[in-house]
Amino acid sequence: MSWIRQYRPQQIKQLHLESVRKQLQDLLKKGKLPQVMLFTGPKGTGKTSTARIIGALLNDPKNKKQVIQAYLKPGSTQPIPLQEPSPSPATGQIMDGQSYVVQELDAASHRGIDDVRSLIERAALPPQDGMMSVYILDEAHMLTTPAFNALLKLLEEPPPHAMFILATTEAHKIPATVVSRCQVIQFHRASTSEIIEALKSVVKQEKLEVTDQSLKEIADLAEGSFRDAVKLLEMVADETGQVTSKKIAQFLGGSLQDQVWQLITAIIDKDAKLVVELFESLRKGGINESAFLTQLLSELHLDLLKSLQIHPEKPKLQLSISKFLLQELMQVPIAQTSPIGYLALELKCLDIIFRARQKNGGQTSNADQASPPPKKPSLSNHQSTTQNQASLKSDQNSNHTKPIIPQQPQNDTLSASRPVMGDCQKLLQNWDQFLSCVGRENSTIAALLRSAKPISAENGQVLIQVYYRFHQEQLVSPKTQQVLILAMQEIAGGPVHIECELETLPIRADLVEPEVVNSLTQIASQTLM
Repeated sequence: MSWIRQYRPQQIKQLHLESVRKQLQDLLKKGKLPQVMLFTGPKGTGKTSTARIIGALLNDPKNKKQVIQAYLKPGSTQPIPLQEPSPSPATGQIMDGQSYVVQELDAASHRGIDDVRSLIERAALPPQDGMMSVYILDEAHMLTTPAFNALLKLLEEPPPHAMFILATTEAHKIPATVVSRCQVIQFHRASTSEIIEALKSVVKQEKLEVTDQSLKEIADLAEGSFRDAVKLLEMVADETGQVTSKKIAQFLGGSLQDQVWQLITAIIDKDAKLVVELFESLRKGGINESAFLTQLLSELHLDLLKSLQIHPEKPKLQLSISKFLLQELMQVPIAQTSPIGYLALELKCLDIIFRARQKNGGQTSNADQASPPPKKPSLSNHQSTTQNQASLKSDQNSNHTKPIIPQQPQNDTLSASRPVMGDCQKLLQNWDQFLSCVGRENSTIAALLRSAKPISAENGQVLIQVYYRFHQEQLVSPKTQQVLILAMQEIAGGPVHIECELETLPIRADLVEPEVVNSLTQIASQTLM
């Protein structure tokens, strides 16, 4: 028998989530549990185990008097507290999901109105064995709307001998009319300390040799799931009964910490080829995607704390870079149904690199050049990382970009090789009209231009000032150029060069600090973009 089944809680007092345990213990003292409950929360937090425990205690012979008084023949006498279920063959069948008195229905595969009608017919009959029929509807959010509607009357007026427990990982999909009829019990992701306590119980009974650090690593990898934590502990322990950090790393296909910093360094180096090779290696090694992303975010967060001197060690990255990478990578979803592992994370890393290259004038990394560059003296890992961080921010000292020139194929009539044909003075004089023309084609580009300031027009070009590098980058993009050319044709009679000059935000008063932009775009422009 797997450890997950062998060591699942058998009583309310053994539940690992303190909030759930306390809430249910308070209900037991009152001598009666609600006949309709909704268990919500992430996977592996104990929803099904808790439902089975409730089914076991309601059918335990020592609770017969309490059940009759509370449900079957309710009276006005003083309520008697319900007691925890005792070990017995009947209890064992319930905890193993093999009992007729406690029935589990998978709402994902029995989600229609006919399935609910069948449930209503069964619930009308009292149990053949035991005292209370308990129906557990797992993944209840999968029921169809007609099925939910058919279920409402049953939940509002359940038979006295029946209890219904709906379990779901997506509570927002349960109709409000159903939720209003339920006692909601919220199961949250387990904390690291709660998972460690649960693991210690298994360690003690299996007589394993473990270290505190290895238990913490397993708890971190489990991401709040007791089930995942116990499963990982069982796989790492194997027949030796020893659990160490080294064995965990070997089980996951090597040191995740080393692979994480290889990826971070490749991103800073703007080495797209190496990034792709690293992800291919992770896929071939069968490294758990969720575990890798967790380690990646953990390392970046730890480095952030080091930069803020909250952690005593020295950081490997600049504060702005670790903060930017955290903000970017924490948005990456773990797609369980993706046909290619790590695809979302791989694309996000490549996107960061390509944006950084574009910011640096479209330069490619050494790894992407057709011919190898001259060899340079080797640097230590720390020196290389520091040097690359400096290169990523070197373009902040530049105040100009190349003029906006139509980037069309050579056979196009608006090719960049052709001379300027528009009247730049006319364009400047009719700037507002020009913005209106641009706005008819693309309101976003027009908004960018409105935030800029036209300065002068001479020698066939118009000089404008912009205050954010992101705006400067967008105004030189090919998509923007195509829109501008159309508007120039209407106002100036032909294409005109527009030169963007990056300026510092004006200070409104001596005692007022310059306006600060805290958007992700601005952060990116100060670091990798």
